[in-house]
Amino acid sequence: IAEAGYEYEQFHAFFPLVPAVGRAVSIWVVQPICAAAGQPLSPRVSWAVAAVLVSNVSHVVACVLLLWLTERVLAVPAGRGTSGSSRAASKAAARRLAVTAATLFAITPAGVFASAAYTESLFAALTFGGLLLVERARSLVVEATAAERAGSWAGALGFASAGALVLAAATLARSNGATHAGYLGYWALEAAACVLGPVLLVPASVS
Repeated sequence: IAEAGYEYEQFHAFFPLVPAVGRAVSIWVVQPICAAAGQPLSPRVSWAVAAVLVSNVSHVVACVLLLWLTERVLAVPAGRGTSGSSRAASKAAARRLAVTAATLFAITPAGVFASAAYTESLFAALTFGGLLLVERARSLVVEATAAERAGSWAGALGFASAGALVLAAATLARSNGATHAGYLGYWALEAAACVLGPVLLVPASVS
């Protein structure tokens, strides 16, 4: 696909992002470096090298993003009635679990697919990156007080929109990226509950 595009009907089983990124890396990175080193490669070989390079770099990025995402999700937020020492202990525990999760993700036996010219690594990196942005949007709304929430909507919508774009890009790598819409739907429902919950509770308290 990187070489000739969607030349045959059976090629349509594969999504375009990885071939497109691999082709760009081949043209702008691999071929110039090899030419400068006096070892020019044929286009097909350079595209293969670029695809492996993209997969390995994406796998490293995915491990780092998974660590950040896990640590952020598991840590107890500030302002929940917990003491500073409790929050520090929670943060340390979340950090240990995040490091464990990222390490296991890095050394999984299925890692052969992460280092070869497959879509898994780039898909994982985009998925974890998008979820990290959506989690940031969630924290700006859900973990804020009512007074803080009024000024946090612009930032929350910005992070949510950026997360949606990144998750949409993941869908260009693998078709199961379409299920990422569920994360955005959950964020929207949780944000709506934060806004509408107090409004709905007022009549109930009055009655």
